[in-house]
Amino acid sequence: MIRYELQCHKGHRFDAWFRDSTLADKQLRQGKMECPACGTKKVEKALMAPRLGRRSTEPATSATSGSENVAENLPGQQPTSNKSLSVLSEPETKEMLRSIRKFVETNFENVGGDFAKEARKINKGESEHRAIYGKASPQEHRALHEEGIDVTTLPWVPENDA
Repeated sequence: MIRYELQCHKGHRFDAWFRDSTLADKQLRQGKMECPACGTKKVEKALMAPRLGRRSTEPATSATSGSENVAENLPGQQPTSNKSLSVLSEPETKEMLRSIRKFVETNFENVGGDFAKEARKINKGESEHRAIYGKASPQEHRALHEEGIDVTTLPWVPENDA
């Protein structure tokens, strides 16, 4: 799996995960990607700087998933093997995604269905700043982006999925 930061022609930025770079390029070329903020299909890769890890003094940030949403940026996780992410087998990919899920569940607060509400409160300074995850509908996710609240979606592999 590979993550790209994408940007629509209106300037909205968001993250998307792809099996590999070839699939990402194909889906972007065919207009199959949609901006979660405005719904346009005029989307391209945004300029990204590589994240090689974080120092232990950097604060942990947050993320979002297909069924779980998280606020802030998930720190870079190192793959469990030396293989390129584009050549991981399906079991290896699922194990990597389970590791991300475990990291989020361990380091983020689950706010469940109140994700959008709590993300807004944190953004406005009405609630303690912290890493959170939970559920949000596509409409709530889009509204958060429109309000300038950076959230992302993570693939949420069930723990017992073999």
